[in-house]
Amino acid sequence: MVVIALCALGSVHTVFSTECSPYFDWQSIGVAHTHKLVGQPGPITRLSACPEEKRNAERDAQIIATHYHPTWEVHPTNNDTYSAYNMPASVIHWMEHTTVREEYVLYMDGDMTFRRPVDPAALGVRKGVAVGARYEYLYGLTNGIIQNFGVPNAELAPHVGGIYILHADDFRALAPRWLHWTERFRKEPFRYWADASNPEASAEDLATGDLYVARGRAPWISAMYGYAFAAAELGIVHVLPDDLMFYAGGHWLPVGAPTLPMPMIVHYGLPLVESGHAFDKQWYRELDVLDQPCPPRYLLVGRLSVLAVLANGSLPLVDKAGALITIETLCTLNEALGAFYAQQCAPRAAADQDALARLLPPDCPLREATAALSSLEVCRDSARDCARHDATSCAAEPEHARALCRRSCRACSTHDRGDARTRQAVLDQLARWDALPRARIGPAAADLAGAAECELVAARGQCASHDSATRCARSCNSALGKSGRRHNDSPHCATWAKTGQCWHNRPQMERHCPESCTFNADPLPTAEGTSTCEAGAAGCGERATCADETTSCRSWALRGECDANEAFMAVGCCKACAEWRAHQGQAA
Repeated sequence: MVVIALCALGSVHTVFSTECSPYFDWQSIGVAHTHKLVGQPGPITRLSACPEEKRNAERDAQIIATHYHPTWEVHPTNNDTYSAYNMPASVIHWMEHTTVREEYVLYMDGDMTFRRPVDPAALGVRKGVAVGARYEYLYGLTNGIIQNFGVPNAELAPHVGGIYILHADDFRALAPRWLHWTERFRKEPFRYWADASNPEASAEDLATGDLYVARGRAPWISAMYGYAFAAAELGIVHVLPDDLMFYAGGHWLPVGAPTLPMPMIVHYGLPLVESGHAFDKQWYRELDVLDQPCPPRYLLVGRLSVLAVLANGSLPLVDKAGALITIETLCTLNEALGAFYAQQCAPRAAADQDALARLLPPDCPLREATAALSSLEVCRDSARDCARHDATSCAAEPEHARALCRRSCRACSTHDRGDARTRQAVLDQLARWDALPRARIGPAAADLAGAAECELVAARGQCASHDSATRCARSCNSALGKSGRRHNDSPHCATWAKTGQCWHNRPQMERHCPESCTFNADPLPTAEGTSTCEAGAAGCGERATCADETTSCRSWALRGECDANEAFMAVGCCKACAEWRAHQGQAA
């Protein structure tokens, strides 16, 4: 399928790479929905690595315009299995088989959502100058790996990944070299792992920045190195704006930034634990929205998380805003799924009000919870020396000027807004914010202000009073059946339970899905009171009790570290791993 772009010169074409599977379909719905939601200029195209026998243009068009290309998950000539080959290969195929009329191309990963529009010209993109998201852990660009590969202009190699915004001519030239350097990085690991038997090998092991790579093997982030090497080879300078991308679950404030940067794009690529709620995109690999859209199935988002964040007076502003953006992103994904389900399932449910109500995503305070933060989306200077810049120095130092001195260098987007007085008012408000804003009012839904009040009652632990328990039965989940058993209060409980949420998100599931998780019966097995770490576990040793040595253990367990780093986790995170394995066994 060839997609012809017909937009005017100077606009931007957004593309993102996927594979043809249900796992990437629901992510694509999130990208397409938010692209429209924020008014991102220009067209958007999904680049799908898909064998011909699996292609279904009519079906995929229900989500987004799709350009198919041969899959490179297994390299066609060297047989290396690495699905990220599809990233450069998809751009090469798309640009060779499509007339790209836009001046700029915005490439992003599929597990991202737009939060506000991206304006390439305002960010400084032009021929020879690109924009990307900052990824500091590409250590090979400074510790000697890039020199071992003999990459020209090594000093220009950018620490970028996930998002690449280039002039279309630059991207057309860069894509083949991106693939070339990715191939070499994968097939020549001796250039960063010491090997006494190979005279070309590195003299010592050099860190790649990938925490999960086994020694002697090529890392998962090889494609990121391939892009950085290609950009350096072609002499393309990169600007790295602080507010381009936010990693969901990450709390950061760039050094020297006087105000909080609101991101243009949010990335939800890694497991996260936020305000007592956990999420991992991997849990929803079987979520099939095209072949099985009805009844609708949604991601589990903790409804109390927003309340807990806003009511926490001790939480620093940067952590509070980071938590709100993370929760907002998950809510937006559910909103995107809800809009899709409404198109697919509404005709079947038109005569059934209960069925129609089940089409709506779970109650989730959305953009109202972070509405005031929008005033922080401003054109700002984040470096202390910005006052020294004039038109000449801004042009001479594009990376520093465009990324750190946008106000002084007049690099402001039309989407930036707010003055100093407004920003300070918002900062003051957030510092004392301890009440919930009005909850989101979805299509065909009633005013949820009363429900929001009940959620606050539950968050504050005030359900014990008879009045609260009666008035807020749903939020307090205190309505008892004749048997004295608590009941599910969400039609999505069965789906959430199947994806392991009873363990991943026990507080939320205990409140909303006690039947599906059998919380009415015996509780899930835990590691409390055991005399040793785990029976027979490597490196366990005798201990008085099975405990966790750090609060990060649960997050590590969610990422699979109990198996990947068994010896360490058995000692340092005994309780989290015992509970995780008990849950896995129960699910099996």
